[in-house]
Amino acid sequence: MAKNILIDHRRATLRNTLPRHTAQLGSPPHSATPRNEIQRAVVPCNDCKECCTDTVLLLPHEGDDISQYDHVMLPGPGPDHAVALRRKPNGECVYLGPQGCTIHDRAPYLCKTFDCRLFFLNRTRAERHNLVKRGLAKKEIFQAARRLLEQETKKGDAPIRSVASLNVSDD
Repeated sequence: MAKNILIDHRRATLRNTLPRHTAQLGSPPHSATPRNEIQRAVVPCNDCKECCTDTVLLLPHEGDDISQYDHVMLPGPGPDHAVALRRKPNGECVYLGPQGCTIHDRAPYLCKTFDCRLFFLNRTRAERHNLVKRGLAKKEIFQAARRLLEQETKKGDAPIRSVASLNVSDD
C-alpha cells in the first residue's frame, strides 16, 4: 500500500512539472538543443535491455540523420509513414550487441532521452494497460520501470520530483 502511495505521489508530482507532450515519450523536455548537446538520460538499467526490443522511431526534427541508420519505413495514415530502426527477427534492435548498444555514441534521439521510469510514472494504470493492449508499448518496459522505482524506494532515494531530479548527463 505504501509503495502505491509513493508511486502515486511521484506520478502526481511529475505531471505537475513536465509538459504533457514530454510525458508521451518518457523523455526530458527538448529545447532546440544541438544534437551533440542533447542530454542523455541516465537510467540504472544494469542488464535490462527491454527498451532495445521495442520500436525506436527516428526523428529527423530532433536531429536524427535517417541515412546513418539501418532503418525500415512503417506505414502511417494516408501517405504518411514513420521511420524506425530495423529490428532483428527476435525483436531486438539491429544495433544491440552482446555488450549492449553498438552505436551508443551516435544513438538516435529517443534512445538518448528515453527513461522508462518517466514513461511509467506519466501514465495511469488504465493508460498503461491501453497502450499495451493496442501494441503501442511493451508490458515488459513498464515492468522494468516499476522494478527500478521499487529499488530506488528500497534504497531510500528521494522521490522523483522532476526531470532535473533524475540522474542526467551530457554524454
